[in-house]
Amino acid sequence: MDFQKIIDDKDVSENTKRTYKSILARVIREGFKIPVGKTAMIPKLKEYLFTYYDKTSSQLAVINIILILRQGLDLPVEDLIEFREKLRGERVKENVTTMSELDVMAIGDYRKKLDQLLVEKKYKAYIINYLMLHYGVRNQDVVTEIVKTKKQVGDGNYLWIRRKDILYIRKDYKTHSTYGTQEQSITSKEFRKAVLKKKEMGFTSKQVGNQLKPYIIIKESDVFKMLIDDAYHKKDVQEINRLSKTRGTDLTTIKENYNLNAKDDMFRKL
Repeated sequence: MDFQKIIDDKDVSENTKRTYKSILARVIREGFKIPVGKTAMIPKLKEYLFTYYDKTSSQLAVINIILILRQGLDLPVEDLIEFREKLRGERVKENVTTMSELDVMAIGDYRKKLDQLLVEKKYKAYIINYLMLHYGVRNQDVVTEIVKTKKQVGDGNYLWIRRKDILYIRKDYKTHSTYGTQEQSITSKEFRKAVLKKKEMGFTSKQVGNQLKPYIIIKESDVFKMLIDDAYHKKDVQEINRLSKTRGTDLTTIKENYNLNAKDDMFRKL
């Protein structure tokens, strides 16, 4: 069966497809056969997952791949979804911790470091870290091209220099199929200065994470933890909802992964 084609046909970014294929390759390499019968063979799946994967996040990633493949083959997935939800519940229990116990930078310190980048004329680093701070975005989202006209905007991510603002356009990001194209108008004078000075971001097709290492203050997942932690302690439900939208992540995922002791009423839609 052509599992690769099922992944290729998914309406997700190319980076996400590569991740899916990488997980699938490991599963096949370790000798586990993707269940393509009437059931997902949960007992055998459990045995495989608990033998080869210590982290619940890795176990869930494998389940999601099997779910995608079975859906692509029009096979039943109810038992698989039920197993996934139980595992998610266990993940919350085993990972319960307060953000104060994690080694996450204070948002004030992050802002100081960001300002210093501008002082030192490190414009590319300033642009990248500004976008992460203000929108809680992932690595792929800051892989942008600076353009001056609408005609230059294609299917990627862009910083469009307009007369009154910089329009941050995202079309190539992890959850685009769910959240669609995102556009944020940036009117910061400092950000505009950095974009005009930089002129082009100079990203290549090489692995994004490696390209960003010399520029980021802290990794993007820690930036998002910092933002959620700050909003949570301010009891700012509106800000949590805003970050959910700009990152393209649902509130349940934020609660499970970024503030596990948070009360449910802090993670509600407005």
